[in-house]
Amino acid sequence: MLRCYVSNERERQQMEHAEGPLEFGRGPRRGDMARCTIHDPYVSKDHVRIQETPTGKLRVENLSLKQPIWLSANSSILPAGSFELDLPARLSVGDSVIDIEPATGDTVRREYLATVAQPVRAKAPGESGPGLTRIGPTPSAETLVQWFETACAVQRAAPGTEEFYQQTAQALVDLVGLDRGLVLLRQGDAWEVMARAFRDEGGAGREFSYTILRHVVEERRTFFQSSVKNNSAESLQGVQTVVASPIFDAKDNVVGAVYGSRSLSARRTEIGPLEAQLVQLLASIVSNGMSRLESEAESTRLRVAVEASVQADAAKSAFLATMSHELRTPLNGVIGYSEMLKEEAEDTGAKETITTLDKILSAARHLLALINDILDLSKIEAGRMDLVLETFEVGPFIEEVKSTVLPLAEKNGNNLLVECPAAVGSIHADPMRIKQCLLNLLSNACKFTKGGRVGLTVTRQLREGQDCFEFAVSDTGIGLTAEQLQGLFNRFHQADAGTTRKYGGTGLGLAITRHLARMMGGDVSVQSTHGKGSTFTMTVPAEVVKK
Repeated sequence: MLRCYVSNERERQQMEHAEGPLEFGRGPRRGDMARCTIHDPYVSKDHVRIQETPTGKLRVENLSLKQPIWLSANSSILPAGSFELDLPARLSVGDSVIDIEPATGDTVRREYLATVAQPVRAKAPGESGPGLTRIGPTPSAETLVQWFETACAVQRAAPGTEEFYQQTAQALVDLVGLDRGLVLLRQGDAWEVMARAFRDEGGAGREFSYTILRHVVEERRTFFQSSVKNNSAESLQGVQTVVASPIFDAKDNVVGAVYGSRSLSARRTEIGPLEAQLVQLLASIVSNGMSRLESEAESTRLRVAVEASVQADAAKSAFLATMSHELRTPLNGVIGYSEMLKEEAEDTGAKETITTLDKILSAARHLLALINDILDLSKIEAGRMDLVLETFEVGPFIEEVKSTVLPLAEKNGNNLLVECPAAVGSIHADPMRIKQCLLNLLSNACKFTKGGRVGLTVTRQLREGQDCFEFAVSDTGIGLTAEQLQGLFNRFHQADAGTTRKYGGTGLGLAITRHLARMMGGDVSVQSTHGKGSTFTMTVPAEVVKK
């Protein structure tokens, strides 16, 4: 087993490695290969690979294609080279130093470790847990005040900052009476020391025990030894007392630990469960801070993603509006010239030419209708859809709609029934948009009905004290299932793939119709029975007010 120490001006990491190859580099872990990531811009993405040989030597390979590995001031391993060294060994890469030595004599027996109640991650309402004063001798009021003032100070520090970690490490020394306080975070297979604080000679010896940290990670709880019993452990040489508590992230994973120790030279009372619980409290504060930091980072990522989505949506709408305009202009030319050619063909009696031109006109008008829908959608999404309000009589207006829809109804052998009272009166709204909505609803009814009935009923009534017109479009067509009704008014929505193949369409008409109705202060609703038909009802105020 090897123990590795990585240090530079920015960080200090330590790790133990049992067997097999171990890599060091600036890049992330590769597959299942054990890795220590070094935060040094002068270290290559993949720089060093080491492995202990059966003879107890250290085989070192240089994975970099450009940078050497320095063994001393005058000795190095060139790029793509390798060498075997005696242990312990020191390697220099970039601005970092890697010290490697055999890991021996650092076994801390589990039965020697005491523990306290597991850190409270979440409680049910009304549930209570053991308090500090129930675990050991009750501290004085002054001590409790000092503890919680320090805890509050740590919590106020910006999470993830050097001050945040340093205040936690210092609190271990000042409040718990330890000689060494550490805040450690797991960096892949290594432990990185984020902050350290010392009292007197507390900085001597090994900084921490890997075995104790392994128990902390595996069992997710706080461990301590009030009086170290196995002084043969190398990491506990000269240590009288040790304590470690886990740090959790927002997903309840152990991502670090708060670690403290007291040296044998100290002539102070041994720490007990109460002090261990205080260490656990400090670890919980760090956990909460990291969770808050992660939550803020996630909020920032979501905000950036939303802003990017809005910008992309605006760019898409602008593109659609531009392209729709560019396509509509030549299409209108195609339709115009086709109509002129048809008139000439009718004058000359060229029946085959007339049939061909009718197909061209039908296809061009269909494509123009699709482009108009896309243009309307792009205007809606860009917020550039405007209403042109005027007052007009509803009766004559409905007659115009009827004359437009009648050929569509007759095409599928449907009867078109229109009911609109003569005295229904006038409406102040956008006639072009109301006509667009009614044509969308009526053309759908004619398309999905064959040899049946399509109806349009116009009524005027009070709805929640407001004078409104109701335009109900009914049919005896294929109808919709409850599942098909879900999301029916969403853009590009189709009932199902089979319906799309058989009847065609873009799925934009109903989305545009509902949006236009809502722009005028109304709405569109639907009632349908599968196999029996549907009724779409559009409601519009008699006096539309532009918003």
